Amino acid sequence: MSPATWANQVAFLLEQVQKQVQMGVRDFAQRLKTIARYLKEMPSRDPLVIITPTQLHRVFLRSMPWKWQENFARTHDDPDVCPFTLVVDFMQQEREFKLRMQSQLTQGG
Repeated sequence: MSPATWANQVAFLLEQVQKQVQMGVRDFAQRLKTIARYLKEMPSRDPLVIITPTQLHRVFLRSMPWKWQENFARTHDDPDVCPFTLVVDFMQQEREFKLRMQSQLTQGG
């Protein structure tokens, strides 16, 4: 893999990746970590270009539904300084709340 191809893969991860609607929040977080680890191990990568924990954190947060991001921003001062696990737990709670609300609507309750 050429350094340019590797850089394109990193750019895709940082700018384009999105959580699929049906995918669990924790599963998505784990997949992002796995992708970042794979990119780090790929041959011919530019050794000066790395995916930092802060970048991974931002990718995860940006990949969540917009409303969840707004709720997180309302309750936390600076997402970059929050532990990644806190962000994942918050988004998991948002997903569970959404699923409960959908269930109540479909059951007429």
